[in-house]
Amino acid sequence: QLDTPAPVSNTPAPMQMPTTPIVPTDFHQSPPTPPTQTFTNQPAQFEAQPTPTTFVETDPLKISLLNAQKNEVPARLGWRGSLNRHLGTTLAPTEYERRVRVDETAVSTHWPGPRTIAVVNGKGGAGKTPTAILIAALLARYGGGGVVAFDNNPTRGTLGWRTEQGPHNATILDMVPQTEALMDPSARNGDVAAYTHHQTIDQFDVLRSNPLLLSTEQKLTPKELDGIQQVLTRYYRMIIWDTGNDEGDNLWLRIVSHDERSATLAANAVVVISQADREEPPATSLVDGFAGIAREVVTIPYDRAMREQWLRSDKLAPATRAAWLHAAAAVARGL
Repeated sequence: QLDTPAPVSNTPAPMQMPTTPIVPTDFHQSPPTPPTQTFTNQPAQFEAQPTPTTFVETDPLKISLLNAQKNEVPARLGWRGSLNRHLGTTLAPTEYERRVRVDETAVSTHWPGPRTIAVVNGKGGAGKTPTAILIAALLARYGGGGVVAFDNNPTRGTLGWRTEQGPHNATILDMVPQTEALMDPSARNGDVAAYTHHQTIDQFDVLRSNPLLLSTEQKLTPKELDGIQQVLTRYYRMIIWDTGNDEGDNLWLRIVSHDERSATLAANAVVVISQADREEPPATSLVDGFAGIAREVVTIPYDRAMREQWLRSDKLAPATRAAWLHAAAAVARGL
């Protein structure tokens, strides 16, 4: 829920312009003699007027809302949208729908150059994989593809289990020896599809690990990880990293440790709190504990569809889908 502050008017009071009184005229009387006017070469003296106060909005969310209202289309959601569709009315959208449109605009943005998002938490079962999947899904569906989710969990990551499999069984291990070929100028855009798995509904790709192998059998070196990242940034505009649980692992540190940039990355983080079980306290009850350490905190309500093996955004309840859209938009606003 985003609270909108009460509007503050900064418009100056209207100036009192001198007026000429209108007096009833007796048409039987002679018209009055106009006063004599004297003209000189002296410049006219004008009384200084106060300079109007100008208010400049700086809140990015409010700026987006204001810009969206300039060319606002009629409501599409709720009863207003229903009336507009069936009766041809042009009712304005509600504030809720306006905020949804702001989020849709944010996740539809294309930035100059690729962007990488890391989903991290040192605890297993904290919702990293569902977060990676649904953030990737919404960025791809609204932004027109060009998004890949990458399973960088050496301890049997489940990204491949919870997403659709393509017409092959390739994993990250199959891409590692082909990174140089994929970076060759003669490589074609479609070549990377031999290693990734396209999600037909949510329109993003998945580079999966092999959850049947032990971590010792599929662990990458930092150099190999860099090679994979170079390939992904060549073929995709958005890379979503689903990470493991070992915060001391070299690959985990390779993702989040960027020397002087580490503090900036932490300050720009978005915390996603999801309610995994119906019996748990609502996600909103935990917001205060994270509000001071993150740029934004987003809550996700309980949804039975989140427990299904294959996660798809179209299976979510409308409120859950809107919450994940807001989470993806919060991330996008920091890119």
